[in-house]
Amino acid sequence: PAWKNIAPTLSQLKQQYGAKANFVLFDVSDAKKTQASMKMAAKLGLTSFFNTNKSQTATVAIIDPATGKVTKQFRNNADLAEYTRVIDRSIAQMGTGGAMKKPDAMGTGDAIKKP
Repeated sequence: PAWKNIAPTLSQLKQQYGAKANFVLFDVSDAKKTQASMKMAAKLGLTSFFNTNKSQTATVAIIDPATGKVTKQFRNNADLAEYTRVIDRSIAQMGTGGAMKKPDAMGTGDAIKKP
């Protein structure tokens, strides 16, 4: 599955940014997991994002927590440098270095879907 291609990169990002970013996993691999992911998306205010992207496996989005808008979206991209550029810029723009939301394949965290 495509999400396995990016899992190592996302694990590295989680280690690097764990204190500065929130990692969310939306698993849509079966009906039960999709239902649970849909509830989590609603709780986080990401229902629209979830509905738009639930069929796009291995999708990673970096979302501005202040606006809820997608800063950058990747599809099956394992290039660590591309993620760090966007995350570093987002954190710098926040000015406080506070938490931001970002997807993770490890089970905590914004919007990556397993097939």
